[in-house]
Amino acid sequence: MINYPPLKTAFTLEAYDTFLIRLGANVAAVSSVNHREENVNMAIELFKTLLNGLEEKGVIQRNEAYESAWCLNEDISDIEFTALIKTFFHHLTLMLGCGSPVKVPWLHIIRLFLRHDETPFKEQIKTMKAQQDTIDKMSRLLSEILP
Repeated sequence: MINYPPLKTAFTLEAYDTFLIRLGANVAAVSSVNHREENVNMAIELFKTLLNGLEEKGVIQRNEAYESAWCLNEDISDIEFTALIKTFFHHLTLMLGCGSPVKVPWLHIIRLFLRHDETPFKEQIKTMKAQQDTIDKMSRLLSEILP
């Protein structure tokens, strides 16, 4: 009998919790020892603030068909979503004063978000390159949401 590894399920509370753990680990990896715990807690709170702000602005909405999933608004393209996430992690790095960039846990991100047509993202989303005007647009959006 073959033992297969457990299936990693997307859009569940477990997927959300796993994302938060990975976010914390990625922040801890680039934080000084003296600020590690504080930075991890702040990063998690900033992500939750991001989700709430994006919901309030109508950029994303909860998909009640799943335990833990958000759909993009139809006005948000894959490239804009990629730019939004990359810009958030760039701001996170700066806000926390990390010595190196906080890595984006793409595999875990795509287990939380769906396109506007409710189809999942593929991990290749991380390779999409946005134009500067798109990056600027996402930076302005984040500045309206984050402290």
